[in-house]
Amino acid sequence: CVCVCMCVCACVRKSVTLPFPSSCTRPVALALAKDMSASTVPDLWGCLDRFLQGLPEHVGLNLEVKMAMPNTCPATPPEEVDRMVTPILECVQRHTETSSRGVTFSSFDPDVCVALKSRQSRYPVVFLSGMGLYPHADARRTSIEAAINHAASAQLAGIVAPASVLLANQGMVAAAKAANLALMTYGRENNEPENVRQQAKLGVKGAILDEVEHVVKELEREAQAAVIHRSPDAVQYQVGHLDVGAPAAIRVRA
Repeated sequence: CVCVCMCVCACVRKSVTLPFPSSCTRPVALALAKDMSASTVPDLWGCLDRFLQGLPEHVGLNLEVKMAMPNTCPATPPEEVDRMVTPILECVQRHTETSSRGVTFSSFDPDVCVALKSRQSRYPVVFLSGMGLYPHADARRTSIEAAINHAASAQLAGIVAPASVLLANQGMVAAAKAANLALMTYGRENNEPENVRQQAKLGVKGAILDEVEHVVKELEREAQAAVIHRSPDAVQYQVGHLDVGAPAAIRVRA
């Protein structure tokens, strides 16, 4: 099967300054692309609607909701969460009401994840986290423990960690499993087949990467060689819908 990723961004159609709470020390100006005007850019939700109309039903979808909040904000204002989540869910539910398409929601914003989970129960939601790779006023985004605790308390399906953090902190796999969370990874490190192979053996459920063809071919070659030699350490690899994916995902299963 096949999985694609679509990122729905919290952008607007003209340059504006959004009303952030006083704890946010700097506003965010969101501007149009240089070659577009407000009158020529299609409506954001119309774009998602047309995308889902044209996507074959057998293609799974990881829908990542990106927010334009500065890293000085300890939480996303509820009205901003609602502005994004409500029309996205309405659009997705309209197109998948009678469909068997696999859909996963994901976001780096913990408040968006909570909203996506609480407002629907059909599709899994996973929390993307930098886990301390970059500073943020929201403590939920700044460590392995915080990411696991947030995902578990919100009853999310899993977490998606930077591959570099996972490889340096392999105990994360057991911690996520103990919290009943699926653990996936993202990052440039996943473009190296050896890193994906190592994660598979650790128990990571999936890897998000760019160099799909290269990594798949190498892992399939290794798997075939292991089967021929009846290796007890053989690991099977499958490209496809992972409950998460983007821009493409390799699912690993022991």
